[in-house]
Amino acid sequence: MSFKIEKISYQYSAEAPLILKNINMEIRPAEVTAIVGPSGSGKSTLVSILSGVIPELMNKGLLTGTFHHKDDVMISVVSQTPENQLFGYGVEDALAFGVENLGLSSEKISERVESVLNLLHIQHLRKRAVSTLSGGQRQAVCIASVLAMKPDLVIMDEPVSSLDPKGKHLIQSVVNQLRAAGQTTVIVDNNLDWFSDIVDHVVGIDHGEVVFDGTRDEFFADAPLAQRLGVIVPQTVDIYHELAKKADDLKPFTTVDEAYAALKDRFVSATSQQAADTQSPSEHVLEVNDLSKSFADGFQALKKINAGFEKGKIISILGQNGSGKTTLVKHLNGLHRPTAGSVTYLGKETTTKSVAEISRDVILVFQHPEHMLLKRMSTVN
Repeated sequence: MSFKIEKISYQYSAEAPLILKNINMEIRPAEVTAIVGPSGSGKSTLVSILSGVIPELMNKGLLTGTFHHKDDVMISVVSQTPENQLFGYGVEDALAFGVENLGLSSEKISERVESVLNLLHIQHLRKRAVSTLSGGQRQAVCIASVLAMKPDLVIMDEPVSSLDPKGKHLIQSVVNQLRAAGQTTVIVDNNLDWFSDIVDHVVGIDHGEVVFDGTRDEFFADAPLAQRLGVIVPQTVDIYHELAKKADDLKPFTTVDEAYAALKDRFVSATSQQAADTQSPSEHVLEVNDLSKSFADGFQALKKINAGFEKGKIISILGQNGSGKTTLVKHLNGLHRPTAGSVTYLGKETTTKSVAEISRDVILVFQHPEHMLLKRMSTVN
């Protein structure tokens, strides 16, 4: 079934400016539709209307227009922050929560939980506590919990924002499987790179208005528009636009295979030489020595980590979701304390200082800004 929006407009009050202005669009069945646009363009408000949050749960604003769909439709949303959607201590509890609310039998619930665990290849997380999962693992479990309910329309709001490349590839594969099975999907994400091979239809929104509605290839062909909307396109698309400036007859390409087909007869040989790094070693301001960390449930997150962080250097910590990156970083400013081994800052072990003392010099920026931005509170007597 298709979902059609006709002349949708929305504002928080009669005096407030319009957040959405005369939106017209169609979400076609069995397709993947991408909704893109800069921050504040109205994407989140549109998702709230599609999911029914507006006007069912937020009815203070003024909504006009029509959203056409069948009466018994089920629409599910995967949010940016998985913590807001995961209910239950364990992974199995979180996956079963939504299905239980559908009134299904215990056998059916178990079947659906098993199905999504296999689909997303997260069987190894089955017995884990949600609190011990990495950000990417929580998002994967969140997506699985939504898929377990078998909705007519799945809306994913930046679903891979916390995932590593392997996780992104996994979700890409899952979305492709869902499309092949006839699942209608909307992905709200300005990073089109990870699902460019999957997306069928692109809707661009700017200042509350639809400024583009067409196919993937039509969108990629308009480089100035993609740039204005702040959309990250595949590197192959950027390469095409740069090369097309010097080769008017170059055939457009999006994927690596298309790029090879278009460029294979134009290759020229070239050599490059990378200058040797002659910089002298710098002093270590942070050192990690045989660091190990185990949690109360027995899960060992870090095993004898050794690393040095030099002054004036930019260091990248790489690894798959659940590999221990976040746990390691939280040791650097004292949020976690070692089970064994040590972390030293300027020659002194972090265990000799409070978190407040360490954080004056070692500052951690969290994945989610809402965990760091504090609102001014007022006291009402």
